[in-house]
Order: sequence, then C-alpha cells, then structure tokens
Amino acid sequence: MARQYPIWIDMVNNSYNSSKSYGVNDYNIQNVMIGTGSKNSFDFVKIEMSVQDNYDEDGLKPTLTKTYQLRVDDELIKQAHYDYKTKEMELEDIKTSNFVLSETALKVKYFKKWKDEDEAKDQKMRNERYAERLAVNGQ
Repeated sequence: MARQYPIWIDMVNNSYNSSKSYGVNDYNIQNVMIGTGSKNSFDFVKIEMSVQDNYDEDGLKPTLTKTYQLRVDDELIKQAHYDYKTKEMELEDIKTSNFVLSETALKVKYFKKWKDEDEAKDQKMRNERYAERLAVNGQ
C-alpha cells in the first residue's frame, strides 16, 4: 500500500524517461540553483510548500481543516484551506507586492510599446503625405 502524504511533489524534466515524485508530510523547501554545474552555480529561487493543522480558538484542539501554503523567496504566494468534513478546498486570494516586474523589465516592456506606437503614428503620417503627393502629381 502506498504511503499517503499531505503534499505530493511531481518533478518532470527531460533528464528522466518519466516523472519523478515523492511525498511530503509537513513541508518541503527547494533551493533552486542555476549555472553551469555544481561548482559554478548560483542561488536562483527558494520554493517552500507547507501544510499545517488548524486549531480552535484556544489553540488546543485540532479542527477538521488544514492550511496549505506556497512561498517563493519567503513571500506567501498562494494559500488553500481544506475541510475534511465537506471535502472542499478553498483557495485564498493572496495579494503580493514583491512579484511585480523590475524597473528594467517595465522599461523594456513599455518603452518598446511606446516606440512601436510612435513608429506606427510616424508611418501613418508618411503614408498620408505620400498619398497627398500622389494626388497633387495627378497619380
């Protein structure tokens, strides 16, 4: 009989012929490194998943619910609450402020957009002037 875990991680990458998976009882932290090898790698992201039993107001008696959390670089990104009685999962909307585009990425995105809009306006004006010249020249 397969062991049951509150969190199940399924890793998929092209290094394996099939997915690799494992279970987790309470939390899992993945420190993702990037680079060219084990001696030349750099911290990229920390991904943490956890599950906690919820307790009553006194903090003594467990309720029939669990809370699941996903954190990226120690910031809560997603949270869900599971109710054993109703067997329903409720996802909680988490508002994050740190997961926005960097200033450089915003500049690249919007400057390109503004540049493309300006070029389109300039091209429209050139086309209109060219049409006027053709009309004046009788073509």
